[in-house]
Amino acid sequence: MWVATYAFLSAVMDALGIASVSAFYESVLGKCFFGLYQAPTPVPTPGMLMANITEANYDGYARQAITWFPTFLDAAGPQDLAAMNMRFSPSDAVVPNTITGAFIATAATGGLLYLAAALPVPIALPSPAYSTIAAPVFQLAYTNNYGNPNMFV
Repeated sequence: MWVATYAFLSAVMDALGIASVSAFYESVLGKCFFGLYQAPTPVPTPGMLMANITEANYDGYARQAITWFPTFLDAAGPQDLAAMNMRFSPSDAVVPNTITGAFIATAATGGLLYLAAALPVPIALPSPAYSTIAAPVFQLAYTNNYGNPNMFV
């Protein structure tokens, strides 16, 4: 589960004052980067900073810019904000990594930490024969958008 940091929540609150929906989207999530982390990164908390992250460091690693699709209601009802898939793979076997989580930050290096999530199972990336594909998706349940349909029965 993603944990939103105070920096992200502050950006959301600032953006709520903007009248345009597209300006809100662009100002908060429009220019973010997806990265991977490894141990000894602690369990994500709202107060977590980039300084707490032990970022992946295998040869060929770099955060990737997130390209978001327009929001949509999926067949199961939640409103989704999904991004294009991103592939992460080492270029050699010199620096193997075991990935324990993922994060979203405001810059390709450094920046503010917006969101972080520990993986339920670590992913080994020891060589170019291994890779992982990330596909960030945020969902807001139907009841959060429109209320409980049984509420007025």
